Parts: sequence; C-alpha cells; structure tokens
Amino acid sequence: MKTMSLENFKCFQDKEIKFDGDTKVSGRNQEGKTTIMDAYFDVLTGKLSDGTMPDGVRRKEDGKEVDKVDVIRQIRVSINGKEYDLKKITKQKWKRPRGTKEEVFTGNETTYEIDEVPKKKKEFDEFISDNFDPETLLVCSNPTVFLNALRKNTTNARKILEKMSGFDLRQFIEENPQYENVYKMIENHTADEILKKLRKELNMNEKKIDEQNTKISYERNREVDSGNKTEIEKKLNEARSKLNKVEEQEETLANSFAAYETTSDELTKLKRQKDEIYNEANKELTEKRFKLRFDEDKLECNLQHKRGLLEQDVFKLSNDKKKIKQWEEYLNNARENYKKTFKEEYQDNQSSEIEKEVFDDATVICPTCGQRLPEDKIDQLKAEFEENKKIRLLKEKEKEDLWKSGKAKKLKRITEDGNMCKQKVDYFKEDKKLIEEEISKNKQAICDYEKEIESINAKLADLPEEVDMSSNTEYVKVLKSIENLESKIGLLNSGKEKRKQLSEEKQKYFSEIAKLEAELHSLENAKKDKEKRIDSLEEDLKAFSQIGADLERQIDELLEFSLRKNECIAEKINPYFKHLNFQFLDYTIEGNPVETCKIMCHGINYMDGLNHGDKILCEADMVSGFQKMNDVRLPIFIDDAESLDSDRIPEFEQQLILLIRSDNDLEVSKL
Repeated sequence: MKTMSLENFKCFQDKEIKFDGDTKVSGRNQEGKTTIMDAYFDVLTGKLSDGTMPDGVRRKEDGKEVDKVDVIRQIRVSINGKEYDLKKITKQKWKRPRGTKEEVFTGNETTYEIDEVPKKKKEFDEFISDNFDPETLLVCSNPTVFLNALRKNTTNARKILEKMSGFDLRQFIEENPQYENVYKMIENHTADEILKKLRKELNMNEKKIDEQNTKISYERNREVDSGNKTEIEKKLNEARSKLNKVEEQEETLANSFAAYETTSDELTKLKRQKDEIYNEANKELTEKRFKLRFDEDKLECNLQHKRGLLEQDVFKLSNDKKKIKQWEEYLNNARENYKKTFKEEYQDNQSSEIEKEVFDDATVICPTCGQRLPEDKIDQLKAEFEENKKIRLLKEKEKEDLWKSGKAKKLKRITEDGNMCKQKVDYFKEDKKLIEEEISKNKQAICDYEKEIESINAKLADLPEEVDMSSNTEYVKVLKSIENLESKIGLLNSGKEKRKQLSEEKQKYFSEIAKLEAELHSLENAKKDKEKRIDSLEEDLKAFSQIGADLERQIDELLEFSLRKNECIAEKINPYFKHLNFQFLDYTIEGNPVETCKIMCHGINYMDGLNHGDKILCEADMVSGFQKMNDVRLPIFIDDAESLDSDRIPEFEQQLILLIRSDNDLEVSKL
C-alpha cells in the first residue's frame, strides 16, 4: 500500500496518509489507528478489520452522524509491479415528499472507482477477486481475524488452515486406502465426535458384559432346589389309591341306578307322546291363528304404506297451492305491466316544431356592412337551412323509431313472461287435480285396510286358546300311564346327591394328582433349565464381546487415522513459519488423543504463556506464513505493537504496518 485518502470516514474529516514501505502508525486511543486498518479492509473486502460489515463508519460530530457529505476511502496499492487507485464513495440519498418543505433521508448508495474510472460494484469486486480472495485477504493481513476464529471454535480454525494449506481429505484417503472405512465414519462428522460416540458405545457395552458375567456367575452358583422327591411320590400314590376307591363306589352306584334310568327313559317317551298328540289336535287351530296374524301383519304393512303416501300427497298438494298462488300473482303482474306499457306514448316528438321552422330573411343581411347578400350566397344559405332541417327531422324520426322498437321488444318480453306464468299455473293446477284424486284413493284404501284388520281381530278373538282334550281317548290313556310311572319313579332311589359327591371327590383327586405330577416334572427339569439358561447367557456374552472388539478396532483405526492425518496437516503447514508451529493433537488425562488447534511458540502456547511482545512477533510470523501458503504479498497489520522493542521487529518480504499506542497525536512514519 502506497497512500490512503479518507474523507468523513469514522474519526477523520479529511486525511491523507503516505506509507513508505514498513510503516509505524502511533497515537493515543481513539486517534484513528484502527480506523486506518478498517479503511484498508473496507476497500478491498467490503468488511472491517474484525470481519464485521462497515455500518456506522460515517463521521460523527457531537455523537451525531454528519449528513449530506460523502464518505470516501481511497487507497493506492501496488499489484504485480503496477499501481492502482481504488476508491469507494458512500453518498446519502435525500428526497423531498410532495407537500413538504423538509428533505427525508431515504438510504445510502456506494459507488466505486479504479484509477478515477467509475465502475459497477460487480466490476470492482471482480477486479479484487482476480488478484486475491477477499476472505483470504482478511486472514493474511490481520492476525486478529484468525485468532478470533480460533478462540470461538478450534474446528473452524482447523478448516481455515486446511483450506489454505491445500490439504484434501479425499486425496489423503486415496493415498492411504487403509483408512477408507474411517472416511465413511467421519464423512458427516468430525473425528472427535465419532470417537466420543464410539467410546460411549464401548463403555455401555462393557457395562453389558459386566452385567452378563454377573448373571452367569449367579446361575452357576445357584443351587437347584430338588425338594423331597420321596415325599411327593408317597402323596401321589395315596391320591391314586383314593381315586380308585371313588371310581369303585361310582360303579356300584351305577348298577343300582339302572332301574331308575330305565323308568326315567320310559317316562320321557310317554311325555313326548303326550305332546305329539296335543300338538296334532291343536295343529288346525294353530295354523288358523298363524294365517290370521300373517294376514293382519300384511294389512298393517299396507296400511302404513298408504298413510305414508297420503302424508306425501298432502305435502305436495300444499306446495302446489302455494305455487299456483305465486305464479298467478306473477301472471297478474305481467298483465298489468303489459297494459301499462301498451298505453305508453312517445313524449319527445320535436318533428312538428321543426316542420314549422322557416328560413329567417334577416340572415340575408350582412351583419358587418348591412347590405343584402348576393343571391347565390342567399340560395346557399337557404339550401343549408333546408338540409339542416331535413337532417334534424331524420334524427327525430330515428329517435321515435328506436323508442317504438324498444316498446315492441318490451311488450314481447312481457307477453313471453306472461305465457310462461300461464303455463306454470296450468301445470300446477293439473298436478293439484291429480294429487287430490290420489289423496281420495289413498284415504279410501286406508279405510278399507282398517276395516279388514278389525275383521281379522274379531276372528282371532273368537278362536279358543286350545282344543278340549277330554274327549280324546288316546290322550287320556297316555296321561294315565304318565301318572303311574311318576308314582313308581318316586319310590326308586336316584342316588343323585351321592353321585354328585363322588364326582366332586374324583375331581379333587384328579387335581391333586396333576399337581404332584407337575412338581415331579419340575424337579426333573430344573437342572436342565439351569444349564440352558447358562448357555443362553454365554451366547449373549460372546455377542457383546464381539461388539466390544469391533468398537475397539474402530477406535484404534480412528486414532491411527487422526494421528496420521494431523501429522500430514502439520507437515504441510508448519514449514511456512519461522517462530511458531501449529499443534493439531492433544491428549486427555486418560491419555486419549483429541484433535485441537494450538499455536506453539518455542514450546509455549500462544493463548497461555507468551508475553505481549512475543505474541506480536508470533502474530507477525503467523500472517507472513499465511501469505506464503496462499502465494500472496499483502501488507501485514500488527495492532497493539507498542511493547515490541525496535531491535525485535522482524523483517518480512511483505509490507509491515505497526499500530502503536502512544501519548502523542496520530503520527505516520517510516519504520
């Protein structure tokens, strides 16, 4: 950078600055040291030195921005041995709304120039980007940009370094194909994220292994309760013996129960025979009652149907009456409208008045000289009068004809509407007549159905409940036999209660035997179940162990990959620096490597142990190295450089601009 010119930019109203190679900018705080750096970056990158947008850079007086002055920042730079003047001008836009005296601020607009030639923003930006990347320029000129990124997030800082160094992860994998699986794991995540995930899964799996070993140990040491097998077998034999005794009692009781069963069966047959005789005697009566009730249900269904139709017809009749009244009103209105329209007469007839008009002889006298006009002129005036009169009469005739045509159309329309209304009235009257006929028919049908139902109900009332069986000799004989057998069976001991008791005892012994047999079976299978349980747990343990081995292998591969990758990155980056090197791996208390990004200067962490002067030297070396990585030569700005002794100022191929805080006014001098 050769020169800088500022107008109304931050604290400067009008400032010209000359840079003679390495430059020292000194002065008190708020004197404009940082402003000079901000202006440089604003022109080249569109951002201030801290990476923020250049809002609020307009000069202020008494805390208020100065309006209606241009904000100008211009720098003269040397690019590839050729010098260029780059300028940005920010102007305010003011507008006076209609009806007001005061102007209103409507916004800012920025214009661009290269060597005093106006350029569009796109052209200006293309010129800058053709020579260097604006984002790279920020990092390569001001160490604060990268340091701020490092303080916020080491991952983002690593990405900046990887991009500048040209490190390509895909190329690294191609050169080291053994890490292909690792590449798939970290495709969408960082190595540290995947390591944390894998270690978490490994810890959880180890807990599962411990739990599984505990379960196996418990099962192996657990004694199977064999119980008292002899006692169970004894109880089982006793229950079986008691069951046999109950079954013997049931057999004895069954023999004595045979006579009861025979008599009971005979009695059942006689009762069935009695029912058959009764049903046969009442068959005709039952059928007659069924037929009458069937006919009644059918008539009732027809009656309800006719009542529904009648209800519908009554509704339709009411609707037709309303429609007839409505359309008759429309018809009467049409008739009245026709009479009224027919009587209308054309009222604007001016033809008779025009017919009365005659040529005014006064018009043949010249209004200027008072003499009679020539005869040919008089004839012309008369002809024009007559032609005008003829045209006016024709227009009046056209108006009258148009009115008559409109009246005829209106009468036609009214007639058509009236005819349509008449048709509607006739239609609904005819429909009303038909509905009234249908209502009459349905009412008669309802009356007929009701009479028929009353007749059937009377016939049902006359039918007896059942046939008198006292004269049926066969029925009476069967009744007598039933009475005799019922008396006989009462004398026989059915043994019903005893059979019930034996059945309950039998069921009790069945349950007891089943329970004892299940206990014996359980005792025999307990040992087998224990062995199966242990086998199942050991199979699960093998699976967990395999999962653990796979996780450990993945972790080892990832750690190896991380070590090799970071070694490769360091090999690419660190040779560009003289006094510092970047450390990309650190170790936890447990000894596990983690990816990081540290700036080390002679073994001391930049962020922790360096004094201010050493930090400045480190920052200068860092920015110089960044420029070497990107193959650019840009001015290096070092802020807060007041603690750096003159004999410790490093020598760089690039232009060095030190910003130094002092107790004097702003001063720019050769370093």
